[in-house]
Amino acid sequence: MAQGDKEEVRQYWNEYVIGLDVTEEPVGSPQFFDDLESYYGNEYPSEGKLLRYNRYAGAKLVEVGCGWGCDLIRFAAAGALATGVDLSADAIGLARQYFDYKGVAGELLVGDAENLAFNDGSFDVAVSLGVLHHTPDTQRGLDEVYRVLRPGGEALIMLYNRHSWYNFLVHVSGTNYEHEEKDAPIVKLYSRREVTRMFEAFSSINVETTRHPTKTVKRGGFYASMYNSVFVPAFNLLPRPIKEPLGFHIVVRATK
Repeated sequence: MAQGDKEEVRQYWNEYVIGLDVTEEPVGSPQFFDDLESYYGNEYPSEGKLLRYNRYAGAKLVEVGCGWGCDLIRFAAAGALATGVDLSADAIGLARQYFDYKGVAGELLVGDAENLAFNDGSFDVAVSLGVLHHTPDTQRGLDEVYRVLRPGGEALIMLYNRHSWYNFLVHVSGTNYEHEEKDAPIVKLYSRREVTRMFEAFSSINVETTRHPTKTVKRGGFYASMYNSVFVPAFNLLPRPIKEPLGFHIVVRATK
């Protein structure tokens, strides 16, 4: 993977805020946010079960790398005292518009995952989904998550799986991990064993592999057509013990 510095990472995610490529509605408009909600609801139908939004009512929760607020707003709407941090000022600007549109309360801050601007033990829950593998020092980001959690606090972290169907397709097709036009400056991949070692400071961890192939609407052309018509149906025919470990996302629940 190409290794860029943090400013390159910031500039990239300002330009390619997650979600901008799934709708043609004016950015920040109600129709824009409605389209994004519809897309992510269809693309990730099991997300609510995975993230357990309703479990954290009354908890102080921080999402590190909240983007435009897709998940954070659901935690907040379910009663969490939600704070979102993102390196991208453009993403935070959109998140503020989204929270205002929905009439949901939350604190939204531009910030660095490797240097969180919070005191030790500030939060009951820390969430970071598909973010820390894009920062130069992923372990430092995890250490910051650990630091800002209270004793007994819970971390919910997603990182990319090296041994996944998605990584295989990227190498075979020569496409990008993140966006069709241009890839992120830093994209790291980890094995389950590596991820387990990275969380050794926590008192307990549970690791699972998720995100198996579904048809794409974000990409077009020959490869996307073959992916939708051939690869997805063929993959889904595999026995569960074979396909489960090949999910693109490694999800860790850890207790401090």
